[in-house]
Amino acid sequence: MDFSRKVGFEVRLRDGARAWIRPVQPEDKARIEHGMKLLSPETRYLRFFNDAAELGGDLLQYLTEVDQQDHVAWIAVNHLLPGEPGIGIARFIILPDDPSTAELALTVVDEYQGLGLGAALMNILLVRAEQLGIRALRAIVLPDNHRVLRWMRRLGATSRYKDGLIELNLAVEGNHVPELEPVKAPANPMSDQMAPMAPMALAADG
Repeated sequence: MDFSRKVGFEVRLRDGARAWIRPVQPEDKARIEHGMKLLSPETRYLRFFNDAAELGGDLLQYLTEVDQQDHVAWIAVNHLLPGEPGIGIARFIILPDDPSTAELALTVVDEYQGLGLGAALMNILLVRAEQLGIRALRAIVLPDNHRVLRWMRRLGATSRYKDGLIELNLAVEGNHVPELEPVKAPANPMSDQMAPMAPMALAADG
């Protein structure tokens, strides 16, 4: 079975480009590794707190071999290009000492930033988090990551300064990315669990 076409959906971004969004699979290791090289040093630094362009094998395994329960991860690919390169990824990991909270991470390659892809990925995480009974998504960001700070605060996230970083906490229940325009309906049928994840709107800075 071609998993990438049986599960997931297509979204149309603000510039007319299209992306396919689906759950991360172990086969995405090379795709994620290549995607790291598409990030600018600044984006890598703001996301990973360093500008390293490569991920180790153990980390790639951790990022791709997920159970979609305690560790939920979805990837966006450009399915119209050979090899379907990764252009964005979002995940959350439930905190072992607080199952009502999950740590959020979201990355979009520079070329696709500001087109709504981050918003689409965020909507997926919010829907899945609500399905799992998670009450808050938490992100840890650098104080100079002004774009993410503005976006998360506009979505209603609270923030606090902790150990030189900013901790953002976004309530899950009833939350969604502010509406601007609808996205294309799912291109293929999905399971009942995944159907609500088709994002219904894009956000101003997503």
